[in-house]
Amino acid sequence: MGKSILLIFGEVLGRFLDP
Repeated sequence: MGKSILLIFGEVLGRFLDP
């Protein structure tokens, strides 16, 4: 469960910080 959240959070951050 925790890993899923981390993966989603990381993906969201990557898109949000996308240059």
